[in-house]
Amino acid sequence: PPPPPRPDAPPAADAAAPAPANKAHFHLGNPSRITKAQERFCAFDLDQRYVPVASTLKPAGVVILMDRQLGEPDDALRKIVSPPVGGADDEAPVPEPFEWTPPEVAAAAA
Repeated sequence: PPPPPRPDAPPAADAAAPAPANKAHFHLGNPSRITKAQERFCAFDLDQRYVPVASTLKPAGVVILMDRQLGEPDDALRKIVSPPVGGADDEAPVPEPFEWTPPEVAAAAA
């Protein structure tokens, strides 16, 4: 018998449901989540309001954007909430100072 499905696995596809059509392209909700192998298949959508300053570079890593509609209000940016100033109750405590020695250096000194 086949092994039971993992609890975090997506639900099995219904046999009666039609298979999704392969798309030539699609949009990623978070393009910073692409892998190195996917970089050559990804491209910037230059028809959006915010476009990369250097659109000829690879679509991964840190990307600096410019606003093509400068001066016009952007309601999406108004929804961004910054973290509270002065710390929040759910922050981890600051660690104690320490000195780190790489294992190979510590082994050579011993």
